[in-house]
Amino acid sequence: MHDGYSTLEMGIGSKAAQVDLLGLGASVDLLNATRVSMQASIAGTAASLVYAQDDLTALTTVVAGKAAQTSLDALSTNFNAVATSLNGQMSTVNSLLGTRASTTALTGGLALKQDTIGASLGIGVLHILGDTDVGSRKHDAGIAFSTIAGQVYGLLEPAGATLSRLVVQDEIVLPDNSIQIAKVSGLSTALSEIATPADGSLAMQQTAGLVDALLTKATTASLTAGLNTRQTTITGASSVTVGTLTAANASTTEDFTCGGYATLIGGASVSGTLATQDVATNELTVNGEFDVISTGGIAKMGNLTNYLRINSGHHIDALIRSTNAGRSLYIQYYANSDVRIGNTATRLGVCCNPAHPLDVVGIGRFSGGVQALSYTSTSDARIKAEVLPASLEECTRLVQTVRPQCYRRTDLDSSRRLGYIANHWDAELSSEHRNIMGPVTGEESLLSLDYSRIVPVLHGALLSALARIDALESLLT
Repeated sequence: MHDGYSTLEMGIGSKAAQVDLLGLGASVDLLNATRVSMQASIAGTAASLVYAQDDLTALTTVVAGKAAQTSLDALSTNFNAVATSLNGQMSTVNSLLGTRASTTALTGGLALKQDTIGASLGIGVLHILGDTDVGSRKHDAGIAFSTIAGQVYGLLEPAGATLSRLVVQDEIVLPDNSIQIAKVSGLSTALSEIATPADGSLAMQQTAGLVDALLTKATTASLTAGLNTRQTTITGASSVTVGTLTAANASTTEDFTCGGYATLIGGASVSGTLATQDVATNELTVNGEFDVISTGGIAKMGNLTNYLRINSGHHIDALIRSTNAGRSLYIQYYANSDVRIGNTATRLGVCCNPAHPLDVVGIGRFSGGVQALSYTSTSDARIKAEVLPASLEECTRLVQTVRPQCYRRTDLDSSRRLGYIANHWDAELSSEHRNIMGPVTGEESLLSLDYSRIVPVLHGALLSALARIDALESLLT
């Protein structure tokens, strides 16, 4: 029974729950309908908001493009200032126009004036003519020239011309009998009163002594006769003593002697003997003897840059004028011909006074062969000290180490040669044998060999070989 009640209670509860569910479903349907209606309202409101936002954006853009109130106020103020300024300027223009002549007055005035000045111009009784042939000024009394202050410095009148001073640039041409000099009253008195300047630069005799002074002078006729008896040139029969002579050109077939300095600008040609203390000329031709004897014993010849100096007749030097430093002396450079020194017994020394036909102190260099009947070298025992036998073993080692080579010289012809390489000897020689090496030559410091000094090395190696041969032969016997 108890179980039955429980089952019934459960069934009733289930039914009640179903009733509640039905009511809840109705409520939910109502809520869904309300939700759908609200969504539609919200969608319409959103669309309206979109349209409103677009209108607000457009309005904002239009408002941003408009001027601010302060700008409009400033513009209005500027317009007012411009208007005030224009009004003031218009008043000024009106005032100025009131002081100007009218168009009618200008037209009437210009009608009374001529366009240009014609061929003549009349100023009172002065007439100025400007004809094509010549211009002229006409006045019956004359024409005066004066300063602004009224000082007259020139007067031209029919009776003549009066000028305070006359300066002629080129020349005054006076045709024959075209001018007369009138006597001046009191001229003699005026001349007699002229005093001699205090500095003695001008001595003027009084008029009373002028005639006496003229009587002591030669007449024109006597001067003409005297000049006719004189020669126009100086010949060999003439004798002229000149301390210093300056001439544009000089030419003589006789001797020319000048005790001082002779400057011959154009040139000089002397067929006889030229003797002078100093000669300066562009060109000098002497067909006879040219003897230069100076106090210092020096004669110079050259150009503005270099010159040849001959000192005391036996010193010749080539020098640079700006520094007086020596420079190279070229002989037969352009002629490219032979140079001979001496006749039969002359000697030539290089850096020494020669004791032999050719005496040279230092090293000689030849790019080609040297021909001689013999080559000798001083080898006297009196000039040698600390003499010791050479090592035959070292000589043998050098002969075995340094080998002859065949080669072609790049600084000479292309033929093949037999010899040694100086560098090979340089690398093997000890201090006792360094004299085999020759001096370093040229800008490239090239090594050189004294081939004649290799002979003692070969001799030592040969002696060593002979000793070994003798030893071997003694063993065989």
